[in-house]
Amino acid sequence: MKLSLQLLLFAAAMITAQLGVTSNAHAQQISVTASADTTVYSNAVNNNGGGHSFGIAGIANNGNRRNMLLLFDLSGITPGATVSSARLDTNISQIGNAGGNFELYQIDTAWGEGNKTGNQGSAATAGEATWNEAAFGTTTWPTPGGTFFAPLLSNASITTVGVNSFSTTANFTTAVQAMVDDPAQNFGFLISSQSPNSAIRIGSREGGAAATLVVDFTPATVIKGDVDMDGDVDFSDIPAFIAVLQAGTFVAEADCDCSTVVDFGDIPAFIAILQGQ
Repeated sequence: MKLSLQLLLFAAAMITAQLGVTSNAHAQQISVTASADTTVYSNAVNNNGGGHSFGIAGIANNGNRRNMLLLFDLSGITPGATVSSARLDTNISQIGNAGGNFELYQIDTAWGEGNKTGNQGSAATAGEATWNEAAFGTTTWPTPGGTFFAPLLSNASITTVGVNSFSTTANFTTAVQAMVDDPAQNFGFLISSQSPNSAIRIGSREGGAAATLVVDFTPATVIKGDVDMDGDVDFSDIPAFIAVLQAGTFVAEADCDCSTVVDFGDIPAFIAILQGQ
């Protein structure tokens, strides 16, 4: 960064009024398709179904259980955002008997999607999720079938094919908020059922009909120009603004012209904010 830029910013700061421009935080909605999905099978405990054209959840006519695991990339929700609702839309292509009630839970352990196919999957290889293991050969589920946090997130009575949804609840919203706040703890969701003869086929990403997570959220309020994030736009923001320009990174507070990139075009806007205009 040239010295002239530093002098320019310093000169502007000499007439600064401690005034920030606050970006209005409007509610937004994002729809995210599953980035990973798989099925695990109680009667084929070492099989994985992560590459199949559909997933399965519920109890088959013979009493065998299937659970479907789903993961969603929530990086499109800005850090610090407040989640107000969450809904899971699933594409149901087949229902066993009359269907039944299905439950949605938050998984508490990292798992591997795998790429195996077949109505009961096929033999898992290293790292793939099975009924007994979150990652075959490496990590055992504390409880077979997949472990999850205790609160039920949502349930759905699924009796017809087509789109069926797990509606928003306080627990569902809280779970997604936790995933946004700490992405390292985002291990996705598990769909299961206690209803006899309830097994359903759920669209997978490999089959082109992946489940969709719909999230309503409000982005965190950003004070434009407050690059050191101390709550005020003042002298201390000058070196912070220069550092961001030099690093070529994106910091929302430094994006003073709201172009979604931080570059030389932000300098006049930053100066205007410093001047209190």
